[in-house]
Amino acid sequence: MALLLSASDAGRIGHLVLPKACAEVYFPPISQSEGLPLQIQDGEGNEWTFQFRFLPNNNSRMYVSEGVTPCIQSMELQAGDTDLIYVCT
Repeated sequence: MALLLSASDAGRIGHLVLPKACAEVYFPPISQSEGLPLQIQDGEGNEWTFQFRFLPNNNSRMYVSEGVTPCIQSMELQAGDTDLIYVCT
């Protein structure tokens, strides 16, 4: 999955908004809004822990990955950069 980082994703907001269709197909199912931790490994072999959760959004859900700021800063990503996410099961 390729994500084009927005200004808020690359900023200090601390979360990355995930496309709902992709989150519901490729990520583990979650029933509680607090979600679950995901171990992520970047292309350099560094490991990161993000919190995969959802935020209620009207009658739907908005999926986010929280705690991404240190990873984004480490990679020096900015708005407009593309972030590739490979989900391995």
